Amino acid sequence: MAPVLMAEKLFSVVGPLVGGKLLESYGVHQAMMKVAAATSMLALINQWMLKETKPTDIGHVPKKTESALKRYKELLQDARIREAVIFSAFYWGIFASVLYCIVPLMLAQVFGYGAWAFSLVLAASNLMCFFCAGPVAQLSDRFGRKAALIPGMLLVGLAPLLLAAVPQLLQNATTSLLKPLILSLSVGSLALGMGLVGGALPTIFTDGVPSRLHVESLSFLRASTELGSVLLTLTMSSMVGSIGFTWPLLGGGLCALYAAARFALKYRL
Repeated sequence: MAPVLMAEKLFSVVGPLVGGKLLESYGVHQAMMKVAAATSMLALINQWMLKETKPTDIGHVPKKTESALKRYKELLQDARIREAVIFSAFYWGIFASVLYCIVPLMLAQVFGYGAWAFSLVLAASNLMCFFCAGPVAQLSDRFGRKAALIPGMLLVGLAPLLLAAVPQLLQNATTSLLKPLILSLSVGSLALGMGLVGGALPTIFTDGVPSRLHVESLSFLRASTELGSVLLTLTMSSMVGSIGFTWPLLGGGLCALYAAARFALKYRL
């Protein structure tokens, strides 16, 4: 899975830089139109280049297959899948709410930066993931998934804990130089955590799972990703709007620490 992740992250470095420059040069409307045109062109290229991977020999497919509901129930009886779902939901919820919601708000409201600054943050984060993908894959295969996932989640949790200190520094002019340093450390921690978790996370939904259940198991990965992202992003952003940055960030950091501890204790391959 590492080469696929590396390709995704490499172009996720280019995308934010291009998008940020388009916004600054042409404004939102023209930037969106140009991105839409590029996306349509890429869709045509993908249609031409990508080949179908479904088996062409359907003679071995049984005429009667078990229901999807039965397969999902079988998967949920596996404690490993349940723990994988919980871990994935917490990871994506905290990562998405911090990187895609709270960080851009802080860049605008606390630091006074614009779209280009957030583009640089996204590009730097994805570049870190690109460089981590290969080594993390080897680490995960050699020493087990926990060797990558637990340190990664701890780093993801450290990022909001560091960011929670930034609003407090505003009250002391002598510590104002610490704000960019803490921002850099928190974004770096989040990016490194993403690099450690990103490559190893899908594997815990297939390790030890029969091949006939891989599709359903990976669907749990997507479901937990979206559910965690939506719920935690809505929760943390609404809290930021009502009580400020500090307590939501502290809560997000503690949730990550809980998820890492739970996975370390309960996940057994």
